[in-house]
Amino acid sequence: MGHVIEPASSGRAKCRGCGAKIDKDELRFGERQPNAFGEGEMTLWLHLRCAAYKRPEPFLETIAEGHGKEVEDIDELSEIAQFGVAHRRVPRINGASLAPTGRARCRCCRELIDKDAWRIELVYFEGYRFEPSGYIH
Repeated sequence: MGHVIEPASSGRAKCRGCGAKIDKDELRFGERQPNAFGEGEMTLWLHLRCAAYKRPEPFLETIAEGHGKEVEDIDELSEIAQFGVAHRRVPRINGASLAPTGRARCRCCRELIDKDAWRIELVYFEGYRFEPSGYIH
């Protein structure tokens, strides 16, 4: 079974990209993966924008198969995903926040990130989830 773009049947699913709830009837991206805990497959649900940014390869595969025709901003999302595929080896941005301590080091320059300074969190997709990969200024 391939990946899907469909309206959420209930409001219970959470996005694997951002962790926020996916509202009922909101279009969502479902990435099919082999079930790591048993037989069969499992579906990882993501908001469409989260899928374009954080899982660009499967998102583009799904669009190429003809799914997503009902998505209003499919051209913009496709462009975002194509940029992500071109920069495949780069970790994905997971948001920005103020540093609660001054102990984290920037992955780029290796300097300490000051307490209460803005930092950008980076993640890699591994083992069916996004794993932390550090911060940059």
